[in-house]
Formats: sequence, C-alpha cells, structure tokens
Amino acid sequence: MLLINNSGFGSYGEFPSPGLARNLEMIDLNVRAVVQLTGLLWPALRSRGGMVVNVASLAGYQPTPLMTTYAATKAFVLNWSVALDAEARAHGIRCVAICPGPVSTNFFKAAGFDAPIVAGGQTAEACAEETLAAMAAEAPERVTGLRNRLLSVISARLPKPWAAAVGLRMIRRLRLDRLLKRQD
Repeated sequence: MLLINNSGFGSYGEFPSPGLARNLEMIDLNVRAVVQLTGLLWPALRSRGGMVVNVASLAGYQPTPLMTTYAATKAFVLNWSVALDAEARAHGIRCVAICPGPVSTNFFKAAGFDAPIVAGGQTAEACAEETLAAMAAEAPERVTGLRNRLLSVISARLPKPWAAAVGLRMIRRLRLDRLLKRQD
C-alpha cells in the first residue's frame, strides 16, 4: 500500500501576511491533513505493510523569515516523517520525507506571486525521479537536487538565530515583494 501526501501551499510576507486565516489554513493542509490521512490509512498499512511518502521542503531545515508558517509546517512534516519511519519499520511500513527546494509547479502562484520564481530550481520530473529513487532505497529523508542538499547540510548546522538572519538577508536580496500580485 502506498500513500503520497503531496499537497500543500506557502505564502510570502511578514507574519501574519497574507492573513491569520490563511496561515491557519496552511497549517491545516500542510500538517493536519498529512497526519489525518496517514492516521486514517494506518490500520490498512499495518495489516498489509507499505510506504508513506510525505513532501516536506528544503525550508524545513531552517527558520525561514518571510515564509515563517510555511517553513515551520515543513519542519514538522520532515521531523514527523523521520520519527514515524523509525517507529513503523517493525510493522513493515516505511516513511520517506521528500525535501525539494523550488520546483516548477503552481506553488508560487498559490503563494501570491504573479509568475514562477524558480531560477535554479528543479523540474517536477527531476524531483519525481529523485523521489522514486528515495522510495526504492527506503531512505527516511531525501533532499532533492545537489545544490539543495548542500544548502540543507549548511543551514541545519548553523545556530537557528544565525540561519534565520542569513535567510532573511538572502530573501530580501531577491526582492520577491516586487513579484507579488498587486492587491488593489
């Protein structure tokens, strides 16, 4: 049996932008739905064995200013998935957390941008190929893309306040606010 939890969305801007209700919706979809769907299928997974694939994010490796709620939800998905894998192995269930960086999808449109901002990002096909390889290897976590793997190693080892400060500086340098849809 296979469950792939691959729905989610993010937002950009100073908290609570784009609004408290939207942040709570993000938590519901990015966290609650993953736990709920997995929990609902858990009895069948325990009886048959199988795999749960949860799409987290490179953002889950560090506190990410201007995407605070999104990064926090993906940190939950990453850590929950790795812990669940350790717990579930005895029952013939594997759990894999996939952690892509920017991927060419509608993610940026849903986050409020006029256009994709995927400079240097992965194609959906490349990300899917790495996901299949991680599933075959039964790796509990996989950061997709070499550049993203290097970033995850560096950012995970920095003290969190430093990672947040560096992240804020880098994100502000990108001037992503100029790409946001205008709310007239």
